[in-house]
Amino acid sequence: MFNRMFMILFDLSNDLLKYLLKIFLKKPSKPIPSIRRSLLWGNKVAIATVEDYNKDTIKENLSNMFDSIGGLENIINSNSKVAIKINLTAGFGDPDDDRSIRHWVEDKGISATEAFWTHPAVIQAVCELIIEIGVHDLNICEALWDHESLNDYRSIMDELDIPFIDLNDNHCLKHFLNWRAYHYKIIKLHKMLKEIDVFISISKMKCHRSVGVTHTMKNLIGITPFQDYTNNYINRDKFHRDSNKEMAYHLPKSIVDINLARPITLSVIDGIKTIDGGEGPWWNNVVPIEPHVLITGTNAVATDAVAMDVQGFNPMAGDFQEPFNNSCNYLALAKDKGLGTNNLEDIQIYGESIEDVTTQFHTPPYDPNCFIMLPGRNINFP
Repeated sequence: MFNRMFMILFDLSNDLLKYLLKIFLKKPSKPIPSIRRSLLWGNKVAIATVEDYNKDTIKENLSNMFDSIGGLENIINSNSKVAIKINLTAGFGDPDDDRSIRHWVEDKGISATEAFWTHPAVIQAVCELIIEIGVHDLNICEALWDHESLNDYRSIMDELDIPFIDLNDNHCLKHFLNWRAYHYKIIKLHKMLKEIDVFISISKMKCHRSVGVTHTMKNLIGITPFQDYTNNYINRDKFHRDSNKEMAYHLPKSIVDINLARPITLSVIDGIKTIDGGEGPWWNNVVPIEPHVLITGTNAVATDAVAMDVQGFNPMAGDFQEPFNNSCNYLALAKDKGLGTNNLEDIQIYGESIEDVTTQFHTPPYDPNCFIMLPGRNINFP
């Protein structure tokens, strides 16, 4: 207990010293932090129609989209240290357990990357465009459920010589100061997330049974070390609820807290193919859907708000109104903390019009009877 408290105090005092030095010396040692850089660039979001996962087509569209929101070379300096957070929610699971995700994938005949994980072609296209502007320090990261879920991405990382960082690594965790947070004034994250200059969240466009929708902001739940924020070894239940605080309020505020601790510089949403009715196959009535859309933006709140509108939802919906049937609106909570806007009138939209690409999604009321309980995870943390 003493050693743990000492490490927390050491991490926090180190952060506080750096902060005070920055104030008094007035000479920042790093580029503009992501949250201010995002606000500096404004609420620019681009939309494109993309029919399939042809990498070259995706890359061409993303290149045009990045140009329309300010140019990738202006958003990312060539000497920046960059990390990309992908979405590999829940992993594959145990092959001997009938409840594991792999069996849903096999039964439906649909790959996980076309249903609920970020597709490798989108990841590769973004990585190639970043490398082409001269970036040499590029990393892909995720707090892995299992290493098998990386199989579809290994060839990309090998071909482009990009390292993978497992954000669960016990040897690399540090405590982040988070004074403006709703709940988590101190949060434990991988030290690499402090060292980077640019943080990119690439998510899948989906609904979420607990908090309405999941895009680039909700994707950041997956940057937290699983072993530190779970009690049940099924999910990060500490973020879902805490003592007497209900999930309807606690999880939305947890999402905002993590985004405050490690802000997103650039958001990309894969909505080419996905699922409707929930965030993953642990809900037994999710169905495949093909919106054929890519979205990118310089502010995560604004980008996620546009994605919501593309899904047929109102990003300014009130608490416990569709799609936030079971929670408060975490985009509104993020706006209240100064992370961005969920008001479409304040967002510059480029490319396709929302009306031309809208695909109506659905968020059925929370029903425990539709939940297929996944087995507990036996994760070997590094």
